[in-house]
Amino acid sequence: ARCEANNVAWQILRPAILSGRLVDSPKYFTPLFIVFYLVGAFFHKMVQKKTELPLVRLYIPEDSTLNILPVDYAAKAISRAIPREDIKEMNIS
Repeated sequence: ARCEANNVAWQILRPAILSGRLVDSPKYFTPLFIVFYLVGAFFHKMVQKKTELPLVRLYIPEDSTLNILPVDYAAKAISRAIPREDIKEMNIS
């Protein structure tokens, strides 16, 4: 509502967990230290800076599965979604 009131374009694009490549070379390479650990590094830096952390709740049932999406696939989906004004929210998985 605030964006519309101020004439600001907006989109919410939610990719799944990103790792590896499917389309571009090097294919199927998963740099775990880059993709997964950066989430933890983000929260660690927030604590170190004594920045007020946003309320974050993670709940993962024991019988759930993990949806891991190739980085290049997600990037292509995002680059195609951004110019489309009809897409306001999209789960990329």
